Amino acid sequence: MKIKKRFLKAVSALLCVVLLFSLSATVFAANSTVNFVLSSAVYSEERGTYVAQDTFKSGDILYLKLTATQINNLGGMSFRIGYDSAVFTFMNNKSVCLIEDSEPQYSYHTSEIRVIYENGYYNKETSVTGAIFYLAFGVNELSNSGTAAFTFEIDDLYDNSSAQKDIASNMTDSITVNLSAETISEETLALFKKLEAISYPDSKADIDAATDAFNKLTSSQKQLLKTTYPNEYNWLSTALTRYNRLAEEASYAQLMAEVNGFKETYADVLKLTEQTVSLANEQAVTQAKQAYDNTSAAAKTYLQSEGKLVNALSDRVDELKDIKAEVDDFINNEAYAHIWNRNIIENDYDINYTNYISFIQLAMLNYDLLSDEAKPLVQAEYEWLTKLNDEANKYLALDEAAAALAQKVAEFQKTYLYVFKLNDNSVEVSDRGAIQMVIDAYNSLDDQALKEALKPRITKLKAMLELLDDLDEEEEDSSSTGSSVTKTETVTKTETVTKTKTNRVTDTIIKTLGGGTALSNTILILFILLAVSVIILVVTYILCQQYKKKSAIADYDYDYEEV
Repeated sequence: MKIKKRFLKAVSALLCVVLLFSLSATVFAANSTVNFVLSSAVYSEERGTYVAQDTFKSGDILYLKLTATQINNLGGMSFRIGYDSAVFTFMNNKSVCLIEDSEPQYSYHTSEIRVIYENGYYNKETSVTGAIFYLAFGVNELSNSGTAAFTFEIDDLYDNSSAQKDIASNMTDSITVNLSAETISEETLALFKKLEAISYPDSKADIDAATDAFNKLTSSQKQLLKTTYPNEYNWLSTALTRYNRLAEEASYAQLMAEVNGFKETYADVLKLTEQTVSLANEQAVTQAKQAYDNTSAAAKTYLQSEGKLVNALSDRVDELKDIKAEVDDFINNEAYAHIWNRNIIENDYDINYTNYISFIQLAMLNYDLLSDEAKPLVQAEYEWLTKLNDEANKYLALDEAAAALAQKVAEFQKTYLYVFKLNDNSVEVSDRGAIQMVIDAYNSLDDQALKEALKPRITKLKAMLELLDDLDEEEEDSSSTGSSVTKTETVTKTETVTKTKTNRVTDTIIKTLGGGTALSNTILILFILLAVSVIILVVTYILCQQYKKKSAIADYDYDYEEV
């Protein structure tokens, strides 16, 4: 019982101490005289904060920073800011109030604004300190450099008790800022001075550069140019008119020189026709077309027939290049290139002609597909094919089976001519289906002799499929590598987001425990001390109870031993 009484006395004493501390803390929270200070700043987008600055020019946004020493339990305040309305424009939409709970009200007067703030909460423990307002002012256009002042005066300052007690404060403050009038750089003035004398066509770039520089000037800088640099302004204003006059007066002989120069330089090309031009003239025709395209619009009006001819010659050269490519593809086709060997007939052709029949037939089919202009260019090759074919037909006339087989081979190749014309250089992934279709058709043949005759060609087609498979594997490997990179990036991004969220939660906890006013912190510490003290007392009581029980048991054991 004694221990319980001592415990209750200790808890009562501790609560009294906490109460006394709380009362003293409340006394300490009373407001002393509040000091207000004005300063000027600008908002830095790069740093994301306000930066002190005392010199401003036209177009700047000046932030008037109002700083106060600590105000406890703020209920409301009203103050006036005086300024030169000819120099500054108050910007309500950009002004910032750093006091919570309510938005301030602004009222406008001649060269003055009044700001009224009311908390609206009675007996709410608050503490305001440091920067409490950033009032935004736009700097109007300046004609002269100088200074300007802002004044500050408190009309009312009271706490948030129901009585709305006044809070003492200093009554006035003011600051002076520097104003920098617009100037025009020497580099810009130099652009305008270059327009004193105009020439055609060399001054066009100078006029464009000066006009662009003038458009970038502020309105006050443009006014400064008119009043302070009248000559430069006049040269700029009249430059384009003077230039156009020179253009109209440009010498007809100069224009004719351009026209005649083109005709003389490309006289040989202009003698050609669509019938006489050849690939040997390709470079000269290309140069003539480029030169014509680069001539002035005025010169083109005098070169209409020449331009028409040059364009027609250029188109014809492109056609000749296509015909040459067609001929080269016919002659150099890998499928039958070996039959151009002129020694075939002398080398036992009568015995081996069946080995050449399918290739001769394929070349003949390819020849039939040539354009009318390409065929005359391969006349020698066609005559050679005809000779080989005639020789083969002599032997086929004596061998009905070979003739029938040759006919079957020809029909099969004709059916799939597009595929049989492919080679390793021309085959594409899109040809896979057509190639496979030919192989399937070949595999379904029942005629073993026909299959044997087509076997070399089919073997080559299968090799092409393997080539396409290799290309597919390379693309898949490249795609897999890309996917791995993407997955790694995704994991990294997920971890970053998770860490960011965790950091935000941690910050919130820290702010909750460490934030608040000086009074709130004091009370929080007192309650923590109280909780710790209570825990210590409870633990002490439990230990005492256990000790008491152990003592009673020990006494009982001792009495039992004596008995």
